[in-house]
Amino acid sequence: MCEEDRSIKMTNSKMFEEIGCPKQLKKCQAELERQKNYIQKQSDIILALEKDIELKDNIILVLKNK
Repeated sequence: MCEEDRSIKMTNSKMFEEIGCPKQLKKCQAELERQKNYIQKQSDIILALEKDIELKDNIILVLKNK
């Protein structure tokens, strides 16, 4: 974001273009998308690990009951 506009919350992408920051907008949007993808991948990993733990807990219970 432009230095003088850091304290202003921008809610409309057109506002960046109006103040002359379209390159910064595209750069920020790309970084935001990259971070969203990273968070989604981490979320998927956590979900897979939780399922694995649940499966192993069930195996342990079955083995204890034999």
